[in-house]
Amino acid sequence: ELVATSAPGDRPQILLMTTEVFRNTIFDGSSKLDSVEYVVLDEIHFLDDPERGTVWEESLIFAPPSIKFICLSATIPNIHQLASWIKSVRGDDLTVIAESHRPVPLAHTVFVPGMGAQDLADLRKREKRMDRYAPAGRRDGAWRRQLVDELFDLKRLPAIYFAFNRRECEEQAEKYARYSLLTTAEQEKIMEMFYRLCRQYDVDSEKMKMLGRLVTCGVAYHHAGMLPTLKEIVEQLFTSGLIKLLFATETFALGVNMPARSVVFDRITKFDGIRQTFMRSRDYHQMAGRAGRRGIDPVGFVYLRLPPHPVRTSIIERIISD
Repeated sequence: ELVATSAPGDRPQILLMTTEVFRNTIFDGSSKLDSVEYVVLDEIHFLDDPERGTVWEESLIFAPPSIKFICLSATIPNIHQLASWIKSVRGDDLTVIAESHRPVPLAHTVFVPGMGAQDLADLRKREKRMDRYAPAGRRDGAWRRQLVDELFDLKRLPAIYFAFNRRECEEQAEKYARYSLLTTAEQEKIMEMFYRLCRQYDVDSEKMKMLGRLVTCGVAYHHAGMLPTLKEIVEQLFTSGLIKLLFATETFALGVNMPARSVVFDRITKFDGIRQTFMRSRDYHQMAGRAGRRGIDPVGFVYLRLPPHPVRTSIIERIISD
């Protein structure tokens, strides 16, 4: 979080800290926050997080009355309800600033293994007829190649491919490295950049060599288990536009502003810390928001891959809806 204070001579100071540190500072009862004027709570929607939500809640409730809060989020559907609660606990004048216009609009597509891109209306009709929407024999993962081929043919790369597992990110990247997504000139350019960054960050390991084989084909992966230097290298290569297919966990959508033309969801479910459950709409839109590059793409494309077995259309609509 950002904590803005005023120093002698009216020179502003800014401290960056986690919400936990800010909450603990409040409970310390010290004078450390006496000069703080504003606190920026980024991703305020974490109030509803089962594990960490109380930290945001306690920060708002127990912060000194003199502190003003600026709360930011792109994924709050009940913003006025939340604003009403904040006003009740802070007792301050509060203004809701809502921006409904998205600079790059999104086109949402449901991708069905064995059938390709489908319209929700068609799936709804099939559901009423009790049709199985996935033909037999398409459970071997061949649909992934079909999906990437579509993105390539329709010129919808680069794409961020969200897989909710670190191991899957690396394994899928290895599989797609068999198919080069780059021209010869692009391969030469990305390898020059890759090795220059490796020298800059003094990186020389087996992981680096494996990553080198991937980026030659325009493919890479990104997850929290990587060394920070390797993640930095991948991020810089991705911003160059030479990484055409990036397999990433959801952490790539948090705090890293690196959009692509398309976003792909490998599955409709994710592990919530206890069990596999259907994705929340908030999580979906947090990651889907990486589709569409401002000033480059007129529209961003989002593909939600369904499992081989049927899923009720109402569940898909609930996830995609704002």
